[in-house]
Amino acid sequence: MMLSAQVPLSRGLRITGKWTKNEWTVLSCLGIGANGAVYSVRQQGGEQVAMKVCSDAGAVAFEWGLLERMAKAGTAFPKPHCIDDSANQSALYFYVMEQVGGRPLIEAWPRLSTRDAVRVLIGIGYGLRDLHASGHAFCDIKPQNVLVDVGKTQCVRFVDVGGVTPFGRSVRQFTPTSDCAYWGFGERRASAAYDIAAVMLTVTCLQSPPPPNLSQWTVERRKAWLQRAVRATGDSAWRGLAEDAIQGKLQAADEFIRRLYVLAKYPPAPQQPRRAATSSSGGRRMTSVPPSTAMSGAKSGHMGQTSAIPKRTRNRQAARAGGDWTERFMWISLTCAIVSTAGAWAVYFRWL
Repeated sequence: MMLSAQVPLSRGLRITGKWTKNEWTVLSCLGIGANGAVYSVRQQGGEQVAMKVCSDAGAVAFEWGLLERMAKAGTAFPKPHCIDDSANQSALYFYVMEQVGGRPLIEAWPRLSTRDAVRVLIGIGYGLRDLHASGHAFCDIKPQNVLVDVGKTQCVRFVDVGGVTPFGRSVRQFTPTSDCAYWGFGERRASAAYDIAAVMLTVTCLQSPPPPNLSQWTVERRKAWLQRAVRATGDSAWRGLAEDAIQGKLQAADEFIRRLYVLAKYPPAPQQPRRAATSSSGGRRMTSVPPSTAMSGAKSGHMGQTSAIPKRTRNRQAARAGGDWTERFMWISLTCAIVSTAGAWAVYFRWL
């Protein structure tokens, strides 16, 4: 069978690796990008993984190198498995990676409560912090490239490493509505500030969808529309965060995270939020409980144990405690009376 990255791979198709000799069965298409497509496949042994298929060997090698580098840095991107060529046709190149669970942010966002939405943004912030520590920016941040577990966790993962760029270099891949330069703010250069702006631009466009003919507008008109959209969403604290991020005033992910904790009205945790299970689709729920809340809960619980005893029961217990002394005094008095009486009768009979 002749295979090509330009033609969608059909379900059930088996791909054999030219070098690894491994075999993968195509299950479904997860997404199609500018330089290839990603498929959900089942490899030998039954494990379900993701396969990025391209027609360009250079593109596969470049993304594979980035994916390995991100894995060493411990980022939120998928873990790499292997890189290979198809034995069916030499023009088909691919690499295999972890299949990340969750729903794209574009689907998850409308289902989130305000508090959960902030938790998701905090998760994105921590993911960016780890990535930025490696000296790289995500750059191509868009709702399809951020996956969220919409269950009890709000666990956040990133996909599509193709846009990752070292700090200071020109952005190679971007989505217009998530690009600050497109809106007339900042420059199109990889940095932490560029990523943070992209996150808030993405969220703003999810809350207020841009008009379909936005690309035909001038930069000044786009900028004016964006400013109105930001002013129309959320309270003053939210607007302040969005404006500072879009204008490039937030230069580090840590500052972005701190502002989000303030927005959530509880103090920032020094480390990443605690999680109660870890998996791509069912990880630990992000919970950061304020020390003051936890302490007040402990106090109220302790006080509740005392006040939970009914008043009638407490009176009965008090009466029982007081009755022990009274009963002992009664028996002592009775004993003394018996002894005195017995002594009196003994004296009486002696004098008879």
